[in-house]
Amino acid sequence: MIRNSLIALLLFVFCARCHAQQVRLRVYDSNIISSVGYGGCVRIGISQKNSNWLYATAAHNVRNVRRIEVLLDNRWQIASVVGRDNKNDIAVIVSFPGKEKIRSYRIGDDAKAGEKVKLKGLYLGKKKRDLWGIALNGSEVDTIDKSVIVGDSGCPYFRHNSELVGIQSAKIPQTKRAIMVPASRLKALLIRSLGYIPPQPNVQKKRVKKELPLQKIKKDSTCQIILYSGSLCGHCQKWKRDELPKLRGITIQIIEDNQKANAQAGVTSYPTFIATQSGKEVARKVGYTTANKIQAMCSQTKNKTCLRCLPQIVKKCNQCRQRFNELAQQLKSLNETIVLMNTEIAKRQNKPDNSKELAQLQSQLRRVNSRIQALEPLLKRRLILESATGEISTERTYEPDEPIRIRGNYR
Repeated sequence: MIRNSLIALLLFVFCARCHAQQVRLRVYDSNIISSVGYGGCVRIGISQKNSNWLYATAAHNVRNVRRIEVLLDNRWQIASVVGRDNKNDIAVIVSFPGKEKIRSYRIGDDAKAGEKVKLKGLYLGKKKRDLWGIALNGSEVDTIDKSVIVGDSGCPYFRHNSELVGIQSAKIPQTKRAIMVPASRLKALLIRSLGYIPPQPNVQKKRVKKELPLQKIKKDSTCQIILYSGSLCGHCQKWKRDELPKLRGITIQIIEDNQKANAQAGVTSYPTFIATQSGKEVARKVGYTTANKIQAMCSQTKNKTCLRCLPQIVKKCNQCRQRFNELAQQLKSLNETIVLMNTEIAKRQNKPDNSKELAQLQSQLRRVNSRIQALEPLLKRRLILESATGEISTERTYEPDEPIRIRGNYR
């Protein structure tokens, strides 16, 4: 019985060793290829020699293995290693092409310190998950919310525009940090093993939601005309041919056969002309019309805009008028001070040894005169602003006297 137990134990160890040496890769979500509980890889291009598919993974995933298989088109296909760098833990494998649409990723530049990257991981090699992290440098990442676990080895790191920036290598024990093989080392391995870098696809652009016409004009405060027309509308085509060239100084946008735009603006027939100002509809004409009428519609829109702004202009004028009155009162008090100072100077001119006091008074007078000269243009504008408000004051506008000068020899 002891003999049978020893034989069973040896068979278990041998089978476990064989299973650990075999890495089976399979397609996951048409983007990532996962191993059975051990890691993943990512497609990086097509071989120029035989048009086979190339994948990047961690070197320890394919180290000392007997067989590598890739699941394509619901069947297993044999893959082989064409390049490996055990020191940097990076490898390139190749397999026969499949009919499935598996995307190739562009190999970008190395991640910079502080750049946000995303790891397309595989929980236990089966369940897809995303891990966001901050690149501490080109080869180390601090994952934010989750830690790297078994199954993430060989999975790719991407930046926001889906460029491949690295391959997951290993986890730093007792931390959320992970070691990432930078993209530059993958490029070096491709050149060393294949002699070239596969043709790179273009960077995937984010789909931008198209704005409808009334959403676009909110960014522009000028008067615009939107023409809603149909390709089979005879009046529309006639207006474009005869009247459109006559328009001058008007921005016009033509919307043709756009049901969403028609529903947004409430257009039910062609042609329809809508005048807009600051993103709002201010006028509308339905049916065929002339270019002169369109010009008149825009002119009326501008005049309405000026009238809407008039209350604000009057309010500012009234505020300026109040301020000018305050300045005029200050000017009156300054003139009274000047009269007193002149009187004091006249009294002291006959006194001996008063040169220092006269110099101080003269300095004060220069400062007062400079303030008076600064107020003169403001006071002259008062009548203009009062005329704009329509409330011309019957009070006498205060006009400052001539700058006061000290005559005589003060030394």
